[in-house]
Amino acid sequence: MFGRRLLWLLILAVAPVWGSFDSISSTKVDNLLQDQQDFFVISYTHNCKTCERFLELVHENIQLLDPGYQIFRTNDKKLIKSMNIRNFPALTKFQQGKPVHYQLSLEDAVSIVDFIQEDSVTSQSEDKIELVGADELEEIIACESLVAVIFDTKDSNKNEIEQMRAIIEEFQVRTLLTKEFKLMAKYKITSLPALMLFRDKKKIPYKGNRSKEDIVKWLVANKKLPDEITEKNDVIENTVE
Repeated sequence: MFGRRLLWLLILAVAPVWGSFDSISSTKVDNLLQDQQDFFVISYTHNCKTCERFLELVHENIQLLDPGYQIFRTNDKKLIKSMNIRNFPALTKFQQGKPVHYQLSLEDAVSIVDFIQEDSVTSQSEDKIELVGADELEEIIACESLVAVIFDTKDSNKNEIEQMRAIIEEFQVRTLLTKEFKLMAKYKITSLPALMLFRDKKKIPYKGNRSKEDIVKWLVANKKLPDEITEKNDVIENTVE
């Protein structure tokens, strides 16, 4: 009896989070695109606390916006794959038939609202790295099998950081930036900017110079490559060119 009651309480606690947004399928997305409607899709997985918090954050903040925004949720694997989503949660805007992915902090309500309100599909910068705090980073490392983290505190290193991000994301690896001193102390970071790969929670620090060729070789040696990439030498040659 107690077990059933506890289960019911858990369902009640979680239901409002998922129920805040209608679920969407591939077919419905196709219909909306054919009707030339603008809309948003939040991709998530179950048993993901970060996903729950993100859904709650979006729900809380859109209450202040125009009620005309169409925001849906999905954990449909086919739809998620078609949107090229590899990390969760993810927020995707479909505007004028084009998908644009939100790339900034998942805890930054202002950036999220700005992304939703922005009219132009070209305004979302594709070269902005995702800035995360200590708690958010630790949870991402715990939840995701592969993530690259750049540690830095100086704005003067922006160009160098963006170059590293661009190289890493060619390999479809989520790339984050943190400026948290306590994380730098925890992971024994002694020089900045520093690059580290986390694979299945295991840290793999980058110790080479910051040339594209060396970073690529390090990535190839330490990450699980996508299924479609079979030859390491081909990856290196194609990326370094």
